[in-house]
Amino acid sequence: MKIPMPDETLIPDGPYRRLLTALHQLHEAAGWPGLQRTSKAIRVRHDLPDTISHEAISKILRGKVVPQQWHKLESLIRQYLTWSIHRPDDLDAEVLRIHQLWQYAVTGQDDRGEEHPPAETSSRTSTPADAEPAAQDSSGQDLLPPEDVVRQAAVMPREEASDFISDQALRPDRDLLPLIVLLMENIPSEGIRLLHHAGISHDAADNERLADFAAAIQEYPASAWYGEEPLHALFRPLFGRTDYGIGLVKLLLKRQNAAALNAYFEIAARRTDPGTAADFTVELAKRRAAPSAVDDFLTAVAGQMPRSLARELAVELRRRRRQQEAHRLNELLAAAPEKEHPPALR
Repeated sequence: MKIPMPDETLIPDGPYRRLLTALHQLHEAAGWPGLQRTSKAIRVRHDLPDTISHEAISKILRGKVVPQQWHKLESLIRQYLTWSIHRPDDLDAEVLRIHQLWQYAVTGQDDRGEEHPPAETSSRTSTPADAEPAAQDSSGQDLLPPEDVVRQAAVMPREEASDFISDQALRPDRDLLPLIVLLMENIPSEGIRLLHHAGISHDAADNERLADFAAAIQEYPASAWYGEEPLHALFRPLFGRTDYGIGLVKLLLKRQNAAALNAYFEIAARRTDPGTAADFTVELAKRRAAPSAVDDFLTAVAGQMPRSLARELAVELRRRRRQQEAHRLNELLAAAPEKEHPPALR
């Protein structure tokens, strides 16, 4: 759905108009995807920093609000770039370029050395960006107890409830886990979403936090999770990291948290192709995290990865001259029952 660019009588030439022009160009290059389709696509991804409602996307593209929350805008930009027919080789560089345009727009400081009124003080609107009414209302609230968050969210429309929960969950003083546990009982999809969000990390410096969070999860009884796998939900976004999470694996080994380590290995086995799984195996062996780590991962592969892909992994390991690991995987596959379709990933 093409949304017209506001004319210059509404948004004059300046930093904000240049930002808006860039966003419209991204929207066009992505094929003018619908607003609800875009919002849903962002919501189901676990590699993006935030969600954004279709109402907020509409207001941004129509020039009715100025994006104040960069994480929401970044998620929109990255989704459009994913769909773009002109996807740049360096996606992060394009995101940084638009981030600079955004900074100029919200501060009023132009890259040309000129000063403009900050976009949010423009007379056309005083509404903060990303600012579906629910988010605007909730942002002014104090940190609410988990019970109150769940009680209020339960009577809101789904998307409005998600925005409200996100706002409350990201407050600096929030102890996130009690809120998640209460959500699992009442709105389980939101509890799982917050677990995914807690696991989004592109920085190895987060390993201590993630290991602590995993240990805290395990203090709750299995009945608290209503059949879901909370460690899987936490670790699911992590295997996209360029370091394959080797540092986290070493930390979990050091802490002797076998359950969390096995959950991470199961995630890796279920979510990766043979080439990436081979990379992971080689990195495990190279770092010598522990003598059993490679065997534990290959055991997870034999039990979780579709049989045809696991056999491809054995071939790939032999190609990389990892004969010992390839032989061990074939042994495990021979002993494991045929299971082409592992359990659904929680």
